[in-house]
Amino acid sequence: MADEDEFRDWYAQGGGPYLLVLSGMAVLAGILAVSLVQPWGRVFPRWVPLVSGRKVPRRTLFHTAFTVSAFLVLYTAWAAWQLAHEFNDDGIFSPWIVVYGIPQFLVWAIGLFLAAWSYRARTV
Repeated sequence: MADEDEFRDWYAQGGGPYLLVLSGMAVLAGILAVSLVQPWGRVFPRWVPLVSGRKVPRRTLFHTAFTVSAFLVLYTAWAAWQLAHEFNDDGIFSPWIVVYGIPQFLVWAIGLFLAAWSYRARTV
């Protein structure tokens, strides 16, 4: 939760692109996780132009998932470090972000890594 007025100022001073990248990472991690466990993670669906019915490049998929997972771990470590060293009471985010925000990225990173590892083992 954030203070509405302080959030507007933070957003106007560059917080918008940060939130866009953060949301994009979450969407990419979600799509990757689902593609690693669904049939369309092995063969492109028919609605995908130019590659419909072709095999999904196995290495590309799991390398991308491992890379995004590693990036999420790095982001989690960076965010935790930022909160530990620079947190103050007049910041825009609630102190509860440590409890509900940071762990979510760690769960995504671990889950994506495990899904990629499983996909790699199943598609040998």
